[in-house]
Parts: sequence; C-alpha cells; structure tokens
Amino acid sequence: MPVLFPGMDPFIEGQARDDFRAHWIIEFADTLIPRVRPRYIVRVEERAYVEHHLPIPERVRETFLVVHERATMEVITVIEVLSLGNKRA
Repeated sequence: MPVLFPGMDPFIEGQARDDFRAHWIIEFADTLIPRVRPRYIVRVEERAYVEHHLPIPERVRETFLVVHERATMEVITVIEVLSLGNKRA
C-alpha cells in the first residue's frame, strides 16, 4: 500500500500521540518566544479532563500554547495541536 502522507509516521496518532504533541508544543514555543519578545509572553499550559467513553473513565491531558501581551497579560491567542484525541465528530 502506498504511503498517503510521505514523511509522516502513521502510528504517531497511536500510543505516542500525547508525548509527540507535548514535545512538539514545547519545540514550537522555543521557536516562537524569540520572535515575539519583548511585547508578548508565550506559556505552555495544560488542560485535564475525564473521558467517559469506556466503563473505566480515562483522564486526558492536553498541552497548548497561550500568547499574552506582556503589559496587560491579555490573552492574544491560543495555539493547539490537533490530533485524533482532541477532535470531535
């Protein structure tokens, strides 16, 4: 079967998806911070919730970036990495 997305690992959405997303977010933050300083602050934040799809509830953690204006701490934007785990039908 030909590869649908050359250069992508089809298993990245499997067991390693949360780890991949967290590392990618941190790398993206490290790249973004020097470009937006000194006016903005970039923070890696996390949300946690419980999914009740199976008989045993599963705790889900998702990391994302929040960009704040330094002077007011107003939220300018939120950057998330989508995956099968945080998409809704």
